[in-house]
Amino acid sequence: MQKYKPTEGSEEDHDIVDNAHLLDRAEAAEHRRNLKQNPDDLKSRLVLFGRGYYVKASANSEHLIWLIENHPKRWIHSMFSPKKRNDSYEAARTSWLRVVRLNAEDVTVLAHAAEFFQRFEEKAATKMLIKASRLAPSCEELPRQLSFSYRLRHGSNPRETRLLAHNSAVQMKVAIERYALPSTDDSYLLPYFSMEISEVARHVLHQDLLDDAKELARLLLNHKEINRSRNPMLAEGAEGVYRLSTYRGNAILGRVALREGKIAEAEDYLSKMIGVKPDWYTDYELAEELVASGANIVAAKYVEFCRDSWASREGHEAQENTKALDNWLNQILRKASNGIV
Repeated sequence: MQKYKPTEGSEEDHDIVDNAHLLDRAEAAEHRRNLKQNPDDLKSRLVLFGRGYYVKASANSEHLIWLIENHPKRWIHSMFSPKKRNDSYEAARTSWLRVVRLNAEDVTVLAHAAEFFQRFEEKAATKMLIKASRLAPSCEELPRQLSFSYRLRHGSNPRETRLLAHNSAVQMKVAIERYALPSTDDSYLLPYFSMEISEVARHVLHQDLLDDAKELARLLLNHKEINRSRNPMLAEGAEGVYRLSTYRGNAILGRVALREGKIAEAEDYLSKMIGVKPDWYTDYELAEELVASGANIVAAKYVEFCRDSWASREGHEAQENTKALDNWLNQILRKASNGIV
């Protein structure tokens, strides 16, 4: 059973590539001279790859191909996505396909190749991630990436689009099932659990996949217990993190209730959001949809609460948000005074 993890390099790769465009011409020339004498010098390759990526895309083709052919498991491949489909892309594409054929059962190679193909060849990326996920059945990162891959794709017809959205939800649920397994390993979902699930839930809501949205919302409400299952120490403290998940979960369930015609239930969920709202995050979608449905009283209470929260802070942003919410609140109250409740 394999695990997915870049087996070469570290996040330092990203810093080298990201800062390469800051080099002056003399420094870049020095790295080019170094490569002529030492073609396997990895740092110079990363520097010149990064400089080409940010300064002249065609200039990094040689270095990208070298990295693919010689270091397909290097950390940098987990972070790089080509910006254009051009001759450089096609050359790198050929290299990745060859490397994948030679390493058809290697999870890391498949995941890195999928990252490359994700923007311009989504189906190929999806197939690679499906295979990688099967090869590493306890790794939550691969179904998480697969969920994202499905979410990026657009169907050729409404039915296919709904199926892709459903698949995105299914893979996110698989990711959470794996994440909940006992582990002390680091995980992308540790800090981004709430955001990741909420994004997928909003996506399936857009396609009226209400059962999927409900299941994802319940995962948000159960965030603390899922973390406890993974590692009991994760459930200690961090109450603000769990409040955010509860807040987002209630927002999704409220929007589902509205689509089911259960306005009173949706209002209850909005009221619950007031009790758990984090200071640093605000979701207005349920309130907006309730106002559009004519349910103004509870929406007004929520908007008033949000306005008062912003009004208690200092700074230009706080002033602007307070003013905007005050205007919106007055609009809602005018509707309510005209008998629209």
